[in-house]
Amino acid sequence: MNRDFFEVHSFTGLDLPFYFEETTLVNSSNLNANWHPNIEILYVSKGCGVVTCGKTPYSISEGDIFIINSCLPHVVNTETEIKYYFLIPDRDFCILNGIDTCLVRFKLIVHDYEALKLYQNIIDEFSCSLPHRSAGVRHAVMSLVLYLARNYTENKKTYIVTGKDENLRLAIGYMYSNFNKQLTLDDIASQAGLSKCYFGREFKHLTGETPFEFIHRIRCEYAKKMMSYGVKSVQEISDICGFENASYFAKIFKRYVGCSPNSYAKSVRYAAPTTPASPLSSDITIDVLK
Repeated sequence: MNRDFFEVHSFTGLDLPFYFEETTLVNSSNLNANWHPNIEILYVSKGCGVVTCGKTPYSISEGDIFIINSCLPHVVNTETEIKYYFLIPDRDFCILNGIDTCLVRFKLIVHDYEALKLYQNIIDEFSCSLPHRSAGVRHAVMSLVLYLARNYTENKKTYIVTGKDENLRLAIGYMYSNFNKQLTLDDIASQAGLSKCYFGREFKHLTGETPFEFIHRIRCEYAKKMMSYGVKSVQEISDICGFENASYFAKIFKRYVGCSPNSYAKSVRYAAPTTPASPLSSDITIDVLK
C-alpha cells in the first residue's frame, strides 16, 4: 500500500451534513489509502472487491455493508468491477444525536437484512423529491448509525492498537474530542505514547500540518457550523471553540477561511437555501493533505 492520505471533511450544508455517493471501480489496484476521523459506511450494490483496512484485506461482494472506523486507513480495489455507495456522516451530527463515532468501534462487515433495509432507505431519501427531504435523510442516516451502534460494535478491550501511525491516529481522535480545551503538545503526545518532539515531527509528516495548525483548522470548521446556526455571537463562538480571545480568533479564522468571522457569519446568515446538484451529493468540500 502506498502513502496514506489524510482527508479533512468540511460539511458546510447543515441540513445535510453528510457525504454520500455511488461510485464504480473497474480493474483498479494499487490506489492510495485515505483516512479521516469520520466513519464511512459502504454498501456494495454490484460486483466484488477488496477493502484493505490498515494492512488487512477484507473481501466484499454484492449486498455487503462494510464499516470503516474513525482514523482507519482504507482503500477499495477490484480485479473485475465493483459498484458501491459510501456514506460519511459528520461526527458532530452524530454526537448531537447521542453517538460519538470517534469513540465507538464498529465491527467491519455486516450481513444483516435489517441493516440493508435501513441503508436502502437512505438511498431512497437522498433520491426523492418529497417534502421535508432533508429531515427524511437525517432520520434515515441516524436510524442506520443507531442500529449499527446497538448491534455491531466491538468490546473496547478487544480493540488493540499498535504501531506508530496507529498511535498518532489515536492522538488525532483525542484532538477532535478536546479541540476546545487549552491542550499542550505534552498532553497530545502522551496520547500517542511519544515524546513531544518526535510526535510533532511525525504528526506533520502524516498530516502535512503541525498539531496546532490542525487544531486551529478543527476549531475554524466548528466555528463555521455554529455561525451557520446563527444563534451565537462571534465572541461566544470564539470562547466555545477554545480561542484565547476574539482578536486571535479573527486572525486564525481569516487565515483558514479567507474572510473575517463577522463577514462569514453575515454571508451564511443571509444566504438563500441551495438545492443539491444531484440526489446523491451533499454540500461538502474535501481537502487532501499531502
